Amino acid sequence: MNIKRLFICAAALFSMMMLTGCDLFFDLLENPIYTKITMATSNVTLKGGETVFRQAKTESPAPIIYTSSDEDVAIVDASGLVTAVGSGTATITASVDAIDYWTSAQISYQVTVPADEKVDIPLTIEATQDGTTISVSNNSHITFEYSVNGGSRTTVSGANANISLNQGEYVEFFSNCSSTYSGGDYFNIKPDKTAYVYGNVMSLVDDGTSGFAADKVLDADRALYGLFEGADRLDLHGYKRFELPATTLTSGCYFSMFKGCTRLTRVIPNLLPATTMASDCYQSMFEGCISLAKLPENLLPATSLANACYQSMFKNCISLTSVPENLLPATSLANSCYFRMFENCNKLQKAPVLPANDMVMLCYAYMFTKCRNLQEVTCLATTSQYGSNMGWLDNAGTSVTGTKIFVVNSGFSIDNPTTDMPKDGGAYTVWGSSRSTSSIPALWTVQN
Repeated sequence: MNIKRLFICAAALFSMMMLTGCDLFFDLLENPIYTKITMATSNVTLKGGETVFRQAKTESPAPIIYTSSDEDVAIVDASGLVTAVGSGTATITASVDAIDYWTSAQISYQVTVPADEKVDIPLTIEATQDGTTISVSNNSHITFEYSVNGGSRTTVSGANANISLNQGEYVEFFSNCSSTYSGGDYFNIKPDKTAYVYGNVMSLVDDGTSGFAADKVLDADRALYGLFEGADRLDLHGYKRFELPATTLTSGCYFSMFKGCTRLTRVIPNLLPATTMASDCYQSMFEGCISLAKLPENLLPATSLANACYQSMFKNCISLTSVPENLLPATSLANSCYFRMFENCNKLQKAPVLPANDMVMLCYAYMFTKCRNLQEVTCLATTSQYGSNMGWLDNAGTSVTGTKIFVVNSGFSIDNPTTDMPKDGGAYTVWGSSRSTSSIPALWTVQN
């Protein structure tokens, strides 16, 4: 066979292959391969800390991705191992994306974790590394007790303590003082290496002999003031619940409790069950918790507020991106109740709805100042007192290039939405025609 004939044969063979390939290509476009994915789908009930392993299977070449609809309830790793971390129900989904001629597909099941009603575990710190020291700065000079690994109690009268733990070891705390704050100073617990906190904090103001597990009443002002302030190695345990069960609060009772806890990654649902506040009760409680990214539903159920009750509560939580729309259900406010509450939460994009009809002195002052990525606020108030919204949106939304929306009470009309903006100090209404530091900044769109 000469070269010319060989070339002709090769060209013919190539043309046949191309025709066949094109037919296959167009056939696959019209008739894609529908992906099948299989996995056990019966619903599962787990206790906190328990696991279930379910692995999906598919013929698709795309990787299988596992997700949880609520990581406060259950988390899932890349292999399909699910761990229960908190009460509620979560949907676990295994999915594959569309790839080549294969379609996308998914399959799921539900994991339910019942609420843990056991609250008789005392306040506990658990070490995650050998050679951990739990420092107790007893500047209030109270008498307290501690127990390591469930052993006998050691009594400390008016002095500091340093407690050594290895990985997996724990220390429990007790006191029969009604407050850990005294003489202008407070009681502070701080680990020098990564550690977890869980258990019922009431053991520190009502020890086991007095039934702390059933106690839901705080009796003294500043009862647990600054308890973990500056504990930058401390986080909540993954599934052992930390309890703040009091429904009767006192002035400053949780003031600065977790302030500066830079490793605190989450706040668990129903952590703060009280529906009636006391003055300063949650002031600066999570201020400076720079790893805190979101807040759960029903965290702040109170509808009866008190002066400065939420002041600076989440100030400088610079990773906070998500808060529930109904986080602040109160319709009756108190002086300074939300003062600086979210100041400098510069990743927060949408504010919780502010449903109260009447503003009061300083209630919203500096609430969202320096929230530079904020792009939606809903405020349903129609009347105000002097200073009620002073500086509340100063530098808010300045990093957002798109539309920023401010929603007002649907019963109130604005004659000219482009110029008539909310402002401070109106005797009959919070809305006015001139801008100030208490108004909505320029470039925001006002909607009824």
